[in-house]
Amino acid sequence: MARTPIAINTLKGTSGDAQTQVVTTAQDVANGHNWVFQEGDILHARNNHASTGGQVTLKAVNNANGRLVDSVRTVPPASSYVFGPLTGTGWATSAGVVEFDIAAGGTLVFSVERLPRQ
Repeated sequence: MARTPIAINTLKGTSGDAQTQVVTTAQDVANGHNWVFQEGDILHARNNHASTGGQVTLKAVNNANGRLVDSVRTVPPASSYVFGPLTGTGWATSAGVVEFDIAAGGTLVFSVERLPRQ
């Protein structure tokens, strides 16, 4: 399946006015999503539906610690949830991407917030 990439927002930190406009990507239930991972990334899931929750499944990959369990969360109506900051161990595939799926329900939008490199 060809996954839909997620918008990555590199936060300004203390440079300039220290503000970052967050760009989001709408849910793609049929294909799921991914992004090219960088250590410390944060996945932000926002449910804009007024009455229905939306389920997000962050896909785990095997690692030295033996993590084989996906991280599943139902984002309540009109709420946000974050995954991370993430480490590559257990989440990034051998291709260097993190993948997640969405179950039908809710009206989810996603973004990845990335801290600037020092």
